[in-house]
Amino acid sequence: MQSRYGTAAYLVWDGGDEVRIPDVMGKPAENQMQGTPGERLSELAGRVCYDSLGKGRSSPDYHTHIKEVGHGSVYEHVHMTVFLTWNMREPFAIAVFLNRPGVWIRMVNEGIRVTFNPRVVLDWEAFGSPFALERDILHHHASQAWPMIISPRQVPRERADFIKNMTKVVEPDHDEERWVTLFVSGSRGFSHELVRHGDFTAISQRSTRFVDEDGSPWIDHPLVMEFMREASDLEREEVALEIGDVKMVARKVYADLSERLQKWLIEKKNVDKFTARKQARGAARGYLGNALETEVIFSASIAQWKRMLKLRACDPADAEIRSVFIEAFHELRKSRYADCFSSWERKAAKDGIGETVVAS
Repeated sequence: MQSRYGTAAYLVWDGGDEVRIPDVMGKPAENQMQGTPGERLSELAGRVCYDSLGKGRSSPDYHTHIKEVGHGSVYEHVHMTVFLTWNMREPFAIAVFLNRPGVWIRMVNEGIRVTFNPRVVLDWEAFGSPFALERDILHHHASQAWPMIISPRQVPRERADFIKNMTKVVEPDHDEERWVTLFVSGSRGFSHELVRHGDFTAISQRSTRFVDEDGSPWIDHPLVMEFMREASDLEREEVALEIGDVKMVARKVYADLSERLQKWLIEKKNVDKFTARKQARGAARGYLGNALETEVIFSASIAQWKRMLKLRACDPADAEIRSVFIEAFHELRKSRYADCFSSWERKAAKDGIGETVVAS
């Protein structure tokens, strides 16, 4: 849903089979967005970074490339929960998973519940661990859910029997196990605040190094927009001209500098075209405004969404990020976890700019 202030949020995934592609991202090619829900969600997260939906690699080639370059953050969006019985080495089984990023553990009467994402498995194997059984448990279930990300493999029969009989994938039944993914858009300034929420979240953002931002829109701040609505004709015209001049100069500097730097790197430094273009855009982007529009695939546990709503959809919050989280709240109420927010309600913001969300 798009707000009156130009910010937007759209539901992408809520743990089911469907991965919804926002219209603003375009349409995938026939060989893209293939595979299981988790694989498709991870692919969409990567494609928002490079604005590559509908062009470029196929789904299998995409996952191969991501693993080759080690861009593992796109694999932090999708989660599953596995139940392990208590007689699996008891307290030691819990300790094995502690201090491992991307893991949430719950102790229940019969055993433990481990919620994790594909990156956990990839990193565990890349950096090594003496705990082969625990690693193989996650690998087994991950390879069934995300085979293009985690390649299936054989394990000793005794261990395979243990995994089959003593562990299983279960439905999330706790706010820390339930994850929801949204597509959100706003200014780069808004995203600088969003990335502060790094716990139990996953963030994939449009890259200004890989994507040409020449001509990309800017997002006027809600306060500016409200001011312009009430300003006199003369004052509105003066402010509009000032803002327009800034945008025009910034875009011209960005376009000109990108072209000059790319040409210089190729001709003087013998840099290949692809690298030169990436490096040139990365340098020139510094002269674009903080209000440049950006797009983000953002995932979080329901528990974390609630924490963020309390911090960002409240009166003291900046008006733009507050606007984004009001739209996020609307989309969360459309997810299969809508009941988790049944006691929350929207209220007019005290500063008159948009709304807030309050948990009763």
